[in-house]
Amino acid sequence: MGRIAAPIKFLGAQGEFHVFDTKVKWDQPIRLKLLFENIPPVRISSATDGYRLRVDRQELEPAMDMGEFGSTKLLDATELLKIDSGQVIQRVRSIDDGKGTIVGLAFQKSQKEFLCVWIAGGEIGWGPQSDLEKVWFGEASSPIIGCDFYVTH
Repeated sequence: MGRIAAPIKFLGAQGEFHVFDTKVKWDQPIRLKLLFENIPPVRISSATDGYRLRVDRQELEPAMDMGEFGSTKLLDATELLKIDSGQVIQRVRSIDDGKGTIVGLAFQKSQKEFLCVWIAGGEIGWGPQSDLEKVWFGEASSPIIGCDFYVTH
């Protein structure tokens, strides 16, 4: 395993989105791929149980036509995350659901500012730490931003 070395420069994000009747479901990406300078991309998705974060270095799934159920598309998701391309990330830390399960990542932009990306109910959510604190993780007390995060190469 290797730590996501920080500080690192955020370059952008791509997302895999469901499209139905030509409408992109921007609020529910299936997977996200975060791009950083000098390190391989990081893919974020929900684990099969719908409650744990899955992070790896794999590619996003190719676009797929699902007939009457719509399709999937790979689209730029940089603006969606509300983090500027070129932003330096000071640290990458895990987000714990309060019971020891890693449910997200916190990208530390400054001493007190985080972009948080999490899994809740099988869906990817994102926003500042204040948005994370509003998310319900079942019987857990509240999410905790913890230690530096490690990802398998």
